[in-house]
Amino acid sequence: MASTVSSYKKQMSLLLEYGVISEQLYHHFINRGLKVISPSNDFGLDYLGELLPEIVIGASSDYVSKMKVPYQATSYVAARTKESGKGVYIYKINDKPGGGVLYLTGDTRKLGDSVFASTHRILMGSKAMMISADNLVVNREQIWNWQFFGNAIRECNPHVYEDLMKLRDKINTNSIFRQFVVARSDRTFRRLKLADLYQKNQIQILDPKNGTSVIFLTNESGHDYASKLIPESHLVDYI
Repeated sequence: MASTVSSYKKQMSLLLEYGVISEQLYHHFINRGLKVISPSNDFGLDYLGELLPEIVIGASSDYVSKMKVPYQATSYVAARTKESGKGVYIYKINDKPGGGVLYLTGDTRKLGDSVFASTHRILMGSKAMMISADNLVVNREQIWNWQFFGNAIRECNPHVYEDLMKLRDKINTNSIFRQFVVARSDRTFRRLKLADLYQKNQIQILDPKNGTSVIFLTNESGHDYASKLIPESHLVDYI
């Protein structure tokens, strides 16, 4: 971990030196820090560790503890560049398919996509996660937990799936999971017909039997419109 953090700081210094980032942004990234997790060494999860030798998170534990809702800013900083797992760690590269990372292809459910997304949910989203209202509607038949992604590898890589389950058990805080949904205004609710889908019980996370706490992030018009049709309760709230 020390070598990874040291390398990160050196790279940030070079970006500052060459004028790629401002001094303010440099200090932000340095203060935010990194957290490096080794599935094998830290948790004894060798199958997961073979695929992800290190998981590099773009924020230290102290930084994350001060956040109310972990989001993409605290997602992975880097990934292996070769399928063999022997490539260097890189940040996403603009104009390269999958950001230049072979395992991260997007929308094709490759092994790396599913494992990265699953571990992100387990490590960063055990208490709360944020999605857009559009994504909620597109995936309305799903519960947005780690198994939403992990189930894609359950049959083809059962050992990795079992390690993900073990990681979940080790990380699980036994706290209530909260799903934040960004719906900017009443127009979002109307456009997506969220109330109609809710009243037809077609959105899994809004089904009371699933026990998911849902918090809509919206403005005053969104609250005034939606709260009449999707009423506030012990499982539904608005901010």
